[in-house]
Amino acid sequence: MRETKSDKGKDDPRDNRNLGDNSPDPTEVLRYLIRWFRGFHLHREKPKVTDWVTVVLTLAVAGAAICSAWIFQKQLNLERGSFIAGQRAYVNVNGLELTPVADAHKKITFWKVCPKIVNSGNTSTREMWFTDVLGDFKPASADLKPPGPTPQDLSQATRNRGTIGAHQETDVLLQEPVPSYVMESARNRKTWIYIHGAIIYGDFFTKQTHITRYCYSLWANPGLTGVSGVGYAMCGGRTNCQDEECDAATQEQLKKIESEPN
Repeated sequence: MRETKSDKGKDDPRDNRNLGDNSPDPTEVLRYLIRWFRGFHLHREKPKVTDWVTVVLTLAVAGAAICSAWIFQKQLNLERGSFIAGQRAYVNVNGLELTPVADAHKKITFWKVCPKIVNSGNTSTREMWFTDVLGDFKPASADLKPPGPTPQDLSQATRNRGTIGAHQETDVLLQEPVPSYVMESARNRKTWIYIHGAIIYGDFFTKQTHITRYCYSLWANPGLTGVSGVGYAMCGGRTNCQDEECDAATQEQLKKIESEPN
């Protein structure tokens, strides 16, 4: 004779068991899981030596895979760095171009001094701007010791925009006029003329901001027979530098430039 609910009592948990046509009760699922784990614990076999060997080999294979992935990622980073170094823009200043400018009476009124800017990289520059210091003329001392250029704060400089293509050279971006009387004073060793500035640019592979600072001094050269009568040479110290080569003051100015919108 089949028992009814009233025969067993109202709180019999078997009344809530799954009969196949309704979803199991949450407490019933938990009870089944507990019973299964108990049975697994009681009836499982003791681990054999082969089981431990399998575990050790599995861990060794996983460790080797992780090590191989780390080495592969490191090689990829090295190859990416080599690729960027070989393809990005590199801007430098390769000397000066001195050109006399005459008036209608063919009298030289001033000299146009133009830094020759070269991009030796395989790609063009990105977001490039440049600046220079105009009229940095200093009187010569009795011992003819170079006084040095006037320091320039790049974070406060005027930003002139431009771009330079791959393997391109230009002398039209920066042009500084030097009056003829100043040039004559330099020929007589009475004046030092400093042509200096900076070029700030980016490349198309990284977010790094690059910098090239240049500085040349014009001074009388007895062995020079050209029309200008003066020669030029790089200034001393770190006035000619690129990126990490530049001094601490330039690095601080560069950080300030990077934190400001262009």
